[in-house]
Amino acid sequence: MHIDAEIWAGTTAKQFPTLFSLPPYTRVQPIADTRPVETIPGNYAPDHEIKKGKLYINGEQYGRECRFSSLLKEQDINLDFLRVPAWKVMRITKDYYCTHRKRKFLKDGCVYGTPLYLMQMEYKKTKRIPGRLLAKIIYESAKYPAVSEKTFKKHVNMLDACKGKVKIHYYTHTQSISINEEHFASGAPARILKRIISSHLMTGQKHYDRNIMIIMSL
Repeated sequence: MHIDAEIWAGTTAKQFPTLFSLPPYTRVQPIADTRPVETIPGNYAPDHEIKKGKLYINGEQYGRECRFSSLLKEQDINLDFLRVPAWKVMRITKDYYCTHRKRKFLKDGCVYGTPLYLMQMEYKKTKRIPGRLLAKIIYESAKYPAVSEKTFKKHVNMLDACKGKVKIHYYTHTQSISINEEHFASGAPARILKRIISSHLMTGQKHYDRNIMIIMSL
């Protein structure tokens, strides 16, 4: 079964940011549609045909065949993990506006007859920042003990990443340093980094020459 993704899925997808108290997407449009292109104009454009790899509607060319892989490459989309077949699809080269249904039925740049749907979403930059980002989702997940600890940890790490913060720990007993809970260095490099950070926090110093770093490693 093939559906008009722009109407059924696109309308819903456009409102997705509102779940996080943000404005909806500015625009949502299909770039790959599974419907066979010859079935879309329907009875409102009876004179349509595919001839020598080109789509004609009422004698005017509206598209040409290409490989689905060429669209993925152009859009810098990697779907290798899905093993998507690189079969021939129809790429629209000019909008087709249906005067009976009062809207564009074929979109310039979109490909039809594809193995899957792809939607392109545009978002206008906004200074509006929700006060409780993902709070509702995190709160709901906390109801399940099996996933709550892991979820909260990932949530905190994500917030730290958004804020541009890193967590640095120096372990005296092993003389090692971890950054964001991952081992980074041990021994002399760790001691040097610890002393550089401590010195910067206390004095604001930003430049360290080789001699100072040798002293710090002792």
